[in-house]
Amino acid sequence: MPNDFDFTDPFAVQGLKNRHEVHSSPYYTYHQLYAPRRLKELFRWCEYLFFNSPQIYAALRKFGEYPITDFVYETTNESLKHKHKNLLENVIRARELLIQMTLDKYVYGNGFITMYQPFIRYLKCPKCGILTNIENISYEYSYRRVQFVYTCPECGKKVVADEEYIEDRKLPVSRKINFIRWDPKLMDIDHNPITNSSVYYYRIPPDVEMRVQHGHKTLIDTLPLEILKTVRDNQQFRFAPNAIFHMKVGGPAGVNPHWGLPPVISSLQLFHFTAILRKANEAIALDYLTPFRIVHPAQASGNARTISRIVFDSGAGILCT
Repeated sequence: MPNDFDFTDPFAVQGLKNRHEVHSSPYYTYHQLYAPRRLKELFRWCEYLFFNSPQIYAALRKFGEYPITDFVYETTNESLKHKHKNLLENVIRARELLIQMTLDKYVYGNGFITMYQPFIRYLKCPKCGILTNIENISYEYSYRRVQFVYTCPECGKKVVADEEYIEDRKLPVSRKINFIRWDPKLMDIDHNPITNSSVYYYRIPPDVEMRVQHGHKTLIDTLPLEILKTVRDNQQFRFAPNAIFHMKVGGPAGVNPHWGLPPVISSLQLFHFTAILRKANEAIALDYLTPFRIVHPAQASGNARTISRIVFDSGAGILCT
C-alpha cells in the first residue's frame, strides 16, 4: 500500500515545489537526493545501516537482549513446571524468539509473527476413497489447478485429486510447532483509521512461487492450502482476523499510524554524511598510494623554457629539466 505522506522527501517536508528550489532552503543536504521515498525503501536502508554500522549493530542487539530475562514458573506442581519449561525453552525457544522479534522491531520498527501448527496432508482417492499420506507417494502437481496426479496405492489406478480431495489433518505434536516471522518488506496493511482495524496481506516471495510452480515436493507437502491457492491466483495472501501479531514502534499520528517507524531513521542522514567523508578519505588514500606521479605542463610557445618535473612520493628526489 502506498504511503499517505512521504516523510523522507525533503521537498515535501520543507514545503518545496520542485528541485529547482533546493538551493533556497538552508536545510537541504546532498544526501537527501538519495534518501528513501517510500516506507519499503526505508526498510531496506535500515537493513543496510544495521549491517554496515558496527555501533548500530551492537546497540540494537543489546537493546533486544537486555530486557528479556529468564522465565519464572510460579507453580508448586513440578510435573507441570517441567512440562512448560521444556515447551518454552527447548521446543519453542521462546527467549530466542523474543530477541529476534525485538530485533525486527528496532530495525524495521515493525515485527510480524504467526504460529504455524503442523499438519499431515492426505489425498483421498476419487475412486476407492482411501486416504494416502502425501509424503509416501510420488505425484505430479499442477499449480494452476491445485491438483495432484498420482497412482493410488490401494486400487492401483492413476487418479486426479482436486482441491476437494485434499485433506489436511492437524498434528498435535508440540515439537513441530513453529513461529513464523514475516518479512515487513513483503507485508501490506489495509487500515481503517476510524475503527483502528487492519487487514494484513503478504506477498509470496518469487523464489517460493517458482518452487511451487515447479512442483517442489518438500515445499508442497507442507505449505498450507491457502498459500497454494494464493500462488494459483497470483494474488497476495490475506491473513485471517487475529491470526497475526503486529509489534510496532509508534510514530506521530499523521505519519502512517498503521505502520511503525524504524528507530534508526534519525541516523540515516548522519550515516550518509559519514559515508561521503569515508569515500573522500578513500580517494585521497588511493591517490597517495601511487608509487610516483608525473607533472608535465603544456608545451610553451616561442623560446620559453619547458620544465618537466618528476616527483617521487618516497622523497628520493626531484628531477628538473
